[in-house]
Amino acid sequence: MILRLLMWFVLVTSLLIVALVSYLSLADLNWLKPRIESMVAARSDFQLSLQGELALDILPDPALLVEDVQLSRTNTEAGDLSVNLGHLSARLHLASVLSGPLLVEELRVHDLDIDITAGTADPVEETAAGSPDDTPSSRIPVVVQFAELSNIRLHAVPREGEPLAAGIDTLTITRDDGGYLVL
Repeated sequence: MILRLLMWFVLVTSLLIVALVSYLSLADLNWLKPRIESMVAARSDFQLSLQGELALDILPDPALLVEDVQLSRTNTEAGDLSVNLGHLSARLHLASVLSGPLLVEELRVHDLDIDITAGTADPVEETAAGSPDDTPSSRIPVVVQFAELSNIRLHAVPREGEPLAAGIDTLTITRDDGGYLVL
């Protein structure tokens, strides 16, 4: 009798897990965008706008796709920040999500524009000690095996002086057989 109950429990649990993984892999998650945007606004002074695709895959490896994202903060004292992202995709190694360190097998960032305008307040000098939560034990190590960055643009307007601009047309980072980074 106990064996039969245990078999039913395992069967029902397995079916629920398969249903959840199937839903997360096949469902349209775009209905979550307004909720994500409001959570960001409630927990920070940033405004987030998710205009494009939002997709999540679970199997065979977890993957995230986000397109056409705008993140902005308007604060005359601290300065203005505007980030426009055309495409971000990341594929993770499944076992690393559970056990760490987090292994990012593939990271692609395309069409990223960052605009920074200095605020009216004097910059705060950081101490050498850093913040109390910035200890090595509070950070999760992340290992990126392959990264592709393209069309990255940075535009900064300081309080004094000329505006600054920098950009990356295309940058590909891989690891060779010895574990060294190759640009």
